[in-house]
Amino acid sequence: MLALGVAGDRFAARLRDLAGIARCGRLAPVPSRAKALLGLTGLRGDLVPVYSLAQLLGYARAEEPAWLLLCGAGHRFGLAFGQNHGCFSVEPGAFGGRPDGAAGREVVAIQGLVHTVVALDEIARAVTSEEES
Repeated sequence: MLALGVAGDRFAARLRDLAGIARCGRLAPVPSRAKALLGLTGLRGDLVPVYSLAQLLGYARAEEPAWLLLCGAGHRFGLAFGQNHGCFSVEPGAFGGRPDGAAGREVVAIQGLVHTVVALDEIARAVTSEEES
């Protein structure tokens, strides 16, 4: 699991769901109706669209992008976030539902702290639907 910070909150992403992790380079803004699109960046010889993970998670304001979660097999894109807390191995028993009982979000305990698991498949669908509109 990758532990990360978004807008001051703790999140985690499954490493198996990622194509990679990279530092966020210079972003070139592009005209778009997709509100979460921050721009394009050059990465390993490719131009990659970069979206604000904070905005896709429902936060009103995007934070300063420092890191990218690289997603997508055929159509690669980056999800920008602010804080990388590192990679951790977790036992299956560390996963559970939200402590407040709310549906729809899985959580994982990493070093004694509860992190909300980012549903990258849902994020990918949101990015794809924004690009198509």
